[in-house]
Amino acid sequence: MSRGPAYGAITQATLASFADSPDERLRELMRALVAHLHAFAAETGLSEDEWRALMAVLAQTGQLTDDQRQEFVLWSDVLGRSMLVDAIAHPAAGDATGSTVLGPFLSEGAPLREHRRAAGGNSVLGPRPGDEHRRAPARRCRCRRLAAHLHLAVSAPGHQTLVTHIFDADSPSLDSDAVFAVKPSLIRPFQARAADDPERPPGVEGAWCSVANDIVLASVGFQ
Repeated sequence: MSRGPAYGAITQATLASFADSPDERLRELMRALVAHLHAFAAETGLSEDEWRALMAVLAQTGQLTDDQRQEFVLWSDVLGRSMLVDAIAHPAAGDATGSTVLGPFLSEGAPLREHRRAAGGNSVLGPRPGDEHRRAPARRCRCRRLAAHLHLAVSAPGHQTLVTHIFDADSPSLDSDAVFAVKPSLIRPFQARAADDPERPPGVEGAWCSVANDIVLASVGFQ
């Protein structure tokens, strides 16, 4: 008599365990998650050693996560899930500026600035890998760099709030961005300016860069 694994029976029993969940949407999500996870294990012939390694990675991810560092979100980023969810939640809306994922450095309540006023002296964020980044499990599985970018969150009455980026046209990582966030419509040329440039904005010292960027917001209710 065969004692082989009853894949289907295990999956069906697990799916049935969520039948009494009072939250219909949670029940739908958990059942879909279980079905896909079980199919992945069966399709790839996942070994016990590989399963233990995966559990160790998840444990380390949790150990490295704190109120300043979110390693599970990093996993979502490098697996392309963050941008996929963004694309589902924010489909293209006519000529409106495209969205991207929310960055980790959003400053709530940032002051309003006049047109052409400087956003700050060192606002362009490029990748700065250090020992902590190299320790991150998600970084070790696939080594890619972030394309140099600026995060923007823009809102106006009667319009949908926009979270987006602009990317430096000279960044060497435009075609291999670690989180798949680069959209051609969001690439901008940054112009290097000298410290004595007569157009230097107040509050900027030394050499600086300028970039032109128009934002188009979709109206509330636009589909």
